[in-house]
Amino acid sequence: MKIEFKINIGFKEMRGYILSKNPNLDEVCEAAQAIEILGDEILNYIPVKHLGQLIQHWRSKLRIGGRLILGGTDLIEMAKAIVTKQTNPYIANQVLFGIDCDRVSCLTLDDIENLVRAQDLKIISKRLDGINFLIEAVRQ
Repeated sequence: MKIEFKINIGFKEMRGYILSKNPNLDEVCEAAQAIEILGDEILNYIPVKHLGQLIQHWRSKLRIGGRLILGGTDLIEMAKAIVTKQTNPYIANQVLFGIDCDRVSCLTLDDIENLVRAQDLKIISKRLDGINFLIEAVRQ
């Protein structure tokens, strides 16, 4: 019997998921074991220069047909919200950098889509909700 995992890379427990606060999943599962990797809150906490390599790592943990779900703050949408006064610079700073200055990156949905496609993952869904995005891809 093959062991299958659903992994949440983030900060909160979710029913049916193994929580990993560390984006390196080597201690959580072997290659091609995960049926789903959820990183809907993690991208803003990873330096941009490491994202491509990290998405490649997550892809290696997905089985064929496994899903990778990533989310974050869209920098262009945040800029639009500031310019149109839907938010103020104080709130924008909290969103972009965190309350304790723990966020280190902010890209766009298009940037993440390109990084995901570069790892030969098929995009099956992408959504923008205000300043936040969610992208879902599958390993073929």
